Amino acid sequence: MAKIENKLERSLQRAALDPALREEFYRDLLEADVLVQVRTEHGKNGVVPAGVELGVETWVRQDGTEMVPFFTSP
Repeated sequence: MAKIENKLERSLQRAALDPALREEFYRDLLEADVLVQVRTEHGKNGVVPAGVELGVETWVRQDGTEMVPFFTSP
């Protein structure tokens, strides 16, 4: 099993094993800093000027539903 990096990851792992802890995980998720992938036509080397519109990347599942993948650490 991979090393757990932060509080949110620990909370997710515990909630996966114990359904009673899922409410706590959702609260932790709402308070956590997460990373999402974005796309833009502007910017270089990961620096995007202020005011530029960003598009949040979405993935489409096999059943056609869209989801926003997010990450708890780089």
